[in-house]
Amino acid sequence: TVYSVEGLVGDIVLVTSHYNSLRYLRPQFFKDDREWYWDQPVHETPVCGDGGETASSHMNNCCIYVRSEGARSKQSEEEKYLKDAGLLEEWLKDRPDDTRAAFYVSQSYGDAGHYKKAKANSAMKIIDYASPMTYVLLLRKARWSAFLGANDKKIVKLLEEAHKSNPERPEAALDLMRCYAARKDWENVVRYGVDQAHHQEVPVMAIFAQRNAWTWETKFLLGEAYLNLDRPDLAYQFFEEALLYWNFMSEKTEQQIKDNIKIAKQRL
Repeated sequence: TVYSVEGLVGDIVLVTSHYNSLRYLRPQFFKDDREWYWDQPVHETPVCGDGGETASSHMNNCCIYVRSEGARSKQSEEEKYLKDAGLLEEWLKDRPDDTRAAFYVSQSYGDAGHYKKAKANSAMKIIDYASPMTYVLLLRKARWSAFLGANDKKIVKLLEEAHKSNPERPEAALDLMRCYAARKDWENVVRYGVDQAHHQEVPVMAIFAQRNAWTWETKFLLGEAYLNLDRPDLAYQFFEEALLYWNFMSEKTEQQIKDNIKIAKQRL
């Protein structure tokens, strides 16, 4: 429900959309005196055909929760995403430099569970470090490698490459923290987490952002690390900060954090 239309300014109005743990901006409203059409066969993007410049704005008083209830979602995940990949590959035959379509071919193969094809896709060969999609591609490349059974050393190297491409984003750092936490290497958990602990909410323009990385999970792992490094003061601080986002976590995780807060308080 939209309670106000104050945000309807510009040629395109973007609305924050949530799909599972991802958050992204979706073009939702268009000025109707412009010539709009949808470009690309799937993951369509709006294009103004009159040749003029366009301005966009963000409506911040509403959001969309995407639900998979249409006819398309009655197919299996593999069937649905392989069809997407095929349509985009046909599109790319006449448009080999379309980096956006190449990105979504990789994503489609990855979502279908065909990780080797996702990694081998042309998007990996046209990575542009000035593009915000590069970070997402590099992060997914690391995760796809993990699904394919790559060793920890290889996965860490790929995650570090993703992290270096955009150190302000916390998702790759969180994956590195998870790797080191599994090894009980608490110093490296702190090394990758301490620069991400200031995040509180997902920035409006961050594409394919994972809310748990921006809000509670980084703080939770920092609390775990400091508890094991005999710094109950810092452990208590980060557990308390993580618990502020209790509505984004499972009841089991919430209880675990509460139990750890008690342990940290006892050690102060």
